[in-house]
Amino acid sequence: GANTTAATAYNATAATLDVSLLAGGGEIDPLGDPAAFTKVREFYLEHSPTSLASVGIKLAFAATSAFVGPISGTSSAVTLLPGEVYHVKTASATGWTVNSTQKVVRLINLDTTASHVASYRLFVAGS
Repeated sequence: GANTTAATAYNATAATLDVSLLAGGGEIDPLGDPAAFTKVREFYLEHSPTSLASVGIKLAFAATSAFVGPISGTSSAVTLLPGEVYHVKTASATGWTVNSTQKVVRLINLDTTASHVASYRLFVAGS
């Protein structure tokens, strides 16, 4: 079946957050059930226009068990300023693989000013 997860989340000043796309990773689908992916077909990250993290947030390759989808390789990253969106879909019927070695999405708040918490929305769709 199809899975989706959507969340509005907050990341503390200068903090790194690793999000697992496997079961038990803490992500939930729109119905409140645990989201567990084996394939991802669409990935959407929005840095809220009202976010206090004015320096930006970064979608980066995690150090271990990194999700190898649209961001791959240790030098790959996408930085979003408040109000910016990163949205990518694959045309492949097989999607991007999620498994025990390819499961972690890393989000970094680049702002080091105290109390500049990053707010963002993450949406992932797949099966």
